[in-house]
Order: sequence, then structure tokens, then C-alpha cells
Amino acid sequence: MPDLVKPSIWAAQEVFRNALERRAEDVLFALGIEHRVEAFLVGISRGPGARRSILVEPEMSGRPNEMFTDARLTLEAVAATQALNKNSKVDDDNGRGSELLACQLVQHTIQSALTAHDGTNQVRSFAGPARSVGAFYVVPVVELPQVIFLDFPPFKQFDGHDRWFRRGPRSLIEAAMQQALDDASEELAKEEPASSFRYQRSGPEAARLAAHDFMQTIANAVCSTPFFGTLFESINTLSALSYERKASSGVLLLVDPTQDSVDYAVRLRSPVDLRELRWARKLLQMTTSDLFLVADAEKIYGLGTPKAGGLPGVQVTFAVHFLDQFHWELRFAGRGLIRSDFGNPRVPKDLVDKALFFDNLQRMFPAAVEAHSHLWKLLLEAARIGRGSMIVIAEDAAFEAERLLGQGTAIETVPLTTALFHCVSGIDGSILIDPWGNCFAVGVILDGNANSLCTPSRGSRYNSGVRYISSPTPKRLAIVVSDDGSMDIIPPLRLRISRSAVERQLQTLERATIDDYHESRNWLDERRFYLDLAQCDRANAALARIESQVQQQGQVYIEFDPFVPDENMDPSYLLP
Repeated sequence: MPDLVKPSIWAAQEVFRNALERRAEDVLFALGIEHRVEAFLVGISRGPGARRSILVEPEMSGRPNEMFTDARLTLEAVAATQALNKNSKVDDDNGRGSELLACQLVQHTIQSALTAHDGTNQVRSFAGPARSVGAFYVVPVVELPQVIFLDFPPFKQFDGHDRWFRRGPRSLIEAAMQQALDDASEELAKEEPASSFRYQRSGPEAARLAAHDFMQTIANAVCSTPFFGTLFESINTLSALSYERKASSGVLLLVDPTQDSVDYAVRLRSPVDLRELRWARKLLQMTTSDLFLVADAEKIYGLGTPKAGGLPGVQVTFAVHFLDQFHWELRFAGRGLIRSDFGNPRVPKDLVDKALFFDNLQRMFPAAVEAHSHLWKLLLEAARIGRGSMIVIAEDAAFEAERLLGQGTAIETVPLTTALFHCVSGIDGSILIDPWGNCFAVGVILDGNANSLCTPSRGSRYNSGVRYISSPTPKRLAIVVSDDGSMDIIPPLRLRISRSAVERQLQTLERATIDDYHESRNWLDERRFYLDLAQCDRANAALARIESQVQQQGQVYIEFDPFVPDENMDPSYLLP
């Protein structure tokens, strides 16, 4: 069995690994997903001999050593390949062909081991391309919780129609992780890995490259030959064009024209190249709510609708919905795959998580539980009409309507129905209701003091909501819909967690050593909001002790910001 020894591949390995974690988290954040990513490196010695070392950075607590046992078989295959190619005319100069094959074999073996491990540990791991670093083949790996892929599942195999589809990423998240790993492998190929990795590419830039790669997968799924264009950029540009001052709207079907998957109402005698953007925009104007533009990734063929049901294993139909100028979403079987706003891609998702919204209403307004479903309907209606608006839910709504009488229009108390919301949301200012959905005032100009949550990157509507809601009592909640269709809940929706869970992780960190503190530190770092002053002091003391031990042993230690209590935290966020 290969040895598992304390990692020592090269001096900057921990700095590199932390930079990879940050890169992966940054690209996910750019796509609209806030989640911690765990990164690690697997190094396999390149030298000959029966006993070969496997080095892991960092040493993974709770990860069985046996998961990399098959690396020995890979190394034997690498050695055999190198010996075979040493005297082979097919190998290129200086053994580059053998080296490339060795790296491919190492990556494949590590990915196979990780995939087997992921299934029983509720995670999903991605192994990047292997590179030679000193005496080792090094594989960068990122690991995400499986729950992310429940919300944004990757594609399954398309039986009978996957000639090119199988070659690309099957989800935007997968494309993003591959982009981060490709960047990591490119850095590993340098003479001094980690010297510039953290500065190479921003999260939004990496997200756009990931979107390009994912859209190439879609393009190849509907093309009978490999596609080498830039579908992501073509759709972005098409969405930006107006026709007689009208913003882009309608649906573009992406289908394989060789498959019988569309009922045509109009078929063009000569297909129009999708790169003929002004022509394509004119044709898009002909679409209706039930008649769509039909194209593959290269040409437009006419107007039609998908055939009901289609032929099993043959029909692969994607739909690009043009929502507004610069806004579009790609869907498959009714599920959103990617959304682009002003050329910035993100994963399509509900503007607000329903369960989380109800949980926060229960925490803030437990006496009005029978009205929570109505408040949810108002939220959906605010999102649907697509214009800027704000609903303020306040337990002191009656008092506030009187206090702000000079800054709004007070009305006789009336339930805020969706029909009434349509009427009153058309004027500037906020709609003031109580937790039971009774409306007291409309067009209200809110007041309040500036605070740390205000930001110049957002508009006046959002910042006025932040200022008004800043006081923890009385309980107030604002639903803010911006003109671009985005929605914010103020204060931000947060899960309630148990007191015992926080205490358990604190005690674990206080007992931890330099070999096993990562998991509890990361857990607490993700949940800083819930720690009070005393708990912050305990966490900081534990980390100071661990940092001192790390420095005594001459190891690299990545500093975290000190824990400080959040002014918006209150005991209602903690479950018994």
C-alpha cells in the first residue's frame, strides 16, 4: 500500500491551496451561490520503485487513507508507459508524450477514487488536470456539498444523442469548478506555483469563461457536428439589441435541425446565420407567446413550437427566454440552466427561498402565522410585475403611518390584496402593512440612519429600506424589488440554528490541535453572525493558541478575521 505521509510537496503548497479555495468561492459567488468550498492537493511521487508516496495537503481528517490505494496501479501504469515509450518512435522529444499521458492517468485515477468516496459522504469532488511539481504529480481538487447539486442538478446522459454533449460540463456550477481547476493547473505548471495565482483572474471574469464553456456544451448538444463558435456571446449580443426601440423579448428554441422535434409554422427557404444579429433580432420580433424562433447554435430555420412529447432519446430542445434588454435565461424541460443579466451569468433560482421566508416570518411575527401565506403571495406578485417597489411589514405599522403622515399617503386600513398592490405600487415610495397584511399607508418616504449595511453599489430604494429596518425593535421586514427585477429581503433571510450546535463547535475548536482544527474553524467562520461577544472571545482565544503552535513549528498559517459580534443578531435566531 502507498505511504500516506505528512504533506511536503513544495514550500508554498498551503498558500496555493487556500488561493484555490478562494478562487472557487469567488466564481461561485459571482454565479449567485454563497458557499464554502474545500480544496486540497493530492501529490503522487514520480520516481521509480515499489514504494511510492501519496502526499495530501492538508492532511484530511475523517477521510479514509484507503481511498487513494489505487494510485499504486496508476503509478505502475505510468512507469510501464514511460518504459514503453522510452524506445518508441511515437513518443515526442524529451518524453513529453509520456508525461502528458502520465498526468491524464493520475487525474483519472484520483477522480475515480473521489467519485467513489463522494457517494457515501454527501459531497461532490472535482479533480483538476495533474501537473509535475518537483518530484510529484500534483492534482488540485475542490469539494462541494452535494446539496448544491440538488438545487442545480447537472444534466443526465442523452441516450442516442450525445456525440458531442458528453465532452463538456453538464451544469454551470461544474463549468465554474473546471475553470477554477484549469487555472490552478496552469499555475502549477509554472516554476514557482502560487507566486501569482491569487491575482490572476477575478470571480466575475472566471464566471463568464465558465458560462462560455457551458453554453458550448449546449451548442454541441444541438449540433450534428462539433461547434466552435461563441454561443454565450451571440445570445448576449442578441439580447442587447432593440427593434424599433423595443427591447428583446420572445423565445429562441435551440434544437438539432436533423431531428423531427419541431412543428414549423414558418420555415425559411435559406437559414439565417445567427451571427447576422440585426437580421436575427428582426426575426425574433415575429415570435409570440406560443410561436418561437427555431435555431441551432449557428443558424435560424424558422418559427415553430416543440412537438409534444417528442421522440425518446432524440428530442433535445433548449429554450432561450429573452426577458428584457440585456436579460435572458436558458431553460430545459422548464428548468432554468443559466441566466445572464448585462452579460454577467448566474444560476437561475427563485428570488426568495419560500421555506426560509416562512421561517423568518415565524421568527419575527409568530402571532400572525395565518397571514404568512398571503404575504408570500404579495412577494410573488411584486416579483412578477417587474417594476421597482417596496413593501414594509411592521408590527407598529399603525403608529408609523401616523408618524410618517407628512411623508406618505395614509389610508383607511384595508387588506392589501394583489389587485390593490397593482394599483398602489405604481407610485413612488413604500407600502406600509402590518404582519396580517393590512395596509395603512402608501407612497411612504422612509427615514432612518445610515449604517454598515448601506452601500453605494445599490439604489436609493434599497438603501432607504436598510436605513429604516436597521432598528431591531419593533420588528420590521422590507421586501425590495429593484427596477432590474432583482429582489432583496431586509434584514437578510437567515436560517435559525440551535444553541447546542454552536456550543459543540466552540468546544471542539477549544480542544483542537494544529492537525484537526480546520473543520470546526470553518464551521464557525460560516456562522459568525450567530456568535455573541463571549463566544467570539472564546473562538479568538482558541485560534490564537493554534496559531502560536503553528508558528512554533514553522508552518504556514492563513489568518482569519477576528470574530466580532454582529449588531443585528438577537436570540430569536437561536433554536433551543
